[in-house]
Amino acid sequence: MATEFDMVLNQYKTSMLEYKVSGKSVFKQQAAMFEKWLNDYVETLNQSIQRDGAFIDHFAKNYEKTNPELKKYTEEIANARTEGPKLQDVYEGQKESQKDVQIDETPYYTKAAVVGGILALAAVVSFL
Repeated sequence: MATEFDMVLNQYKTSMLEYKVSGKSVFKQQAAMFEKWLNDYVETLNQSIQRDGAFIDHFAKNYEKTNPELKKYTEEIANARTEGPKLQDVYEGQKESQKDVQIDETPYYTKAAVVGGILALAAVVSFL
């Protein structure tokens, strides 16, 4: 049916374009007819969607009555949706607080090199 919808939509566009270009009322009547068909098609789809939605709701309600675990799982999921973000914040905070701080040891190496140089110079001076 999608191809039929596309064909009618193209015919509607063509009729409207012809009406605007030529101003002939025949094309306006054709466009109105195609527009009615398109609106009816969309309305039919909407009704089908509403029927399907009502069926799903009815099925879910009946299934909930026959399967009490579904009610329990629904409540657990709702609880997880509300408590989950709070627990995630706590987890991220604890994870961040337990993270080891990286110590920059570069200044210590520089100081060790300077002290080593001074000791080497003192050793050379002591042999003279």
